[in-house]
Amino acid sequence: LKIEPRKEPMMASLEPTLEALRNAVGTGTEESVNVRSKEVGDGAYIVYSADGIIHDLEPNRKVVDEIICGTFFVVAVNDEGYATTLTDGQAREYSDMFGEIENYSYSEALKDWSVRFRKELDGMDE
Repeated sequence: LKIEPRKEPMMASLEPTLEALRNAVGTGTEESVNVRSKEVGDGAYIVYSADGIIHDLEPNRKVVDEIICGTFFVVAVNDEGYATTLTDGQAREYSDMFGEIENYSYSEALKDWSVRFRKELDGMDE
């Protein structure tokens, strides 16, 4: 399931390679992006650019505790840890979950990113 800023979720195909993921979540930047995943439900994860705000990607939606910048994908993960196709039920569930188009500003996304970055740095000191 592909979730682009200011657009409704849509089903999409994606090659299961790191390069394909980087290209897909880094749309809008010429630089290579760091790909990160975050669990959003039982067996479902989002795949997104970990530092989309730095690459000036458009703020998209808030997922759990983070404003995601740029396009992200919802994928199912099997018991072996490999990305798989969402079931029809999962596709409906996550289309509903991310169906509302949110309008975050760059300043809101940057503030969110800086708070998370500071927490990560503080955690390294312990």
